[in-house]
Amino acid sequence: MANYAASSKNGLLGEVLTELELIKRDWHVERLDGKSHAINADLIAAKGWKRVVIQVKAALSWERPSFGHATQFLNGTKQKFFNSVESSLMTDFVVTVVGGAQNPTFHVFPVNDAERLAQAKAVEWYETPTKLGKKRSPNFPVSLAKADPAIKHFENAWELMDASNG
Repeated sequence: MANYAASSKNGLLGEVLTELELIKRDWHVERLDGKSHAINADLIAAKGWKRVVIQVKAALSWERPSFGHATQFLNGTKQKFFNSVESSLMTDFVVTVVGGAQNPTFHVFPVNDAERLAQAKAVEWYETPTKLGKKRSPNFPVSLAKADPAIKHFENAWELMDASNG
């Protein structure tokens, strides 16, 4: 129960930090209640005639952007990490928040890029044997090093939202 509470607080704080960053960039932001309204989304942001739906993934005590756990993807329960449930709102962007509330680092991914990276990293790590040469458990968080070249150009890439067709 304590882990769930900490995870829930991290998620909420990540959403608030993302909301504040978007407000600084002249977006109007609405937070969604995922349990009752939007399974695939945490925030909706609007700027002019543009609207984007955002899923936030926070790992505030890490320096590794995270896409969630691999379990359901690897065991076939879900085919995707994002937009895995048909809903009236589908995610356009995934924003990861790492490094704590005082000096957070954001990565802004179009959902298709986040999906591609999450799936590739999950499969790569799952297929890498443990130090003892055994098969890994599928229950692990999918994350990438902040300096990973595959995500470097997504760091603070808020302009991707501005340029979107949302």
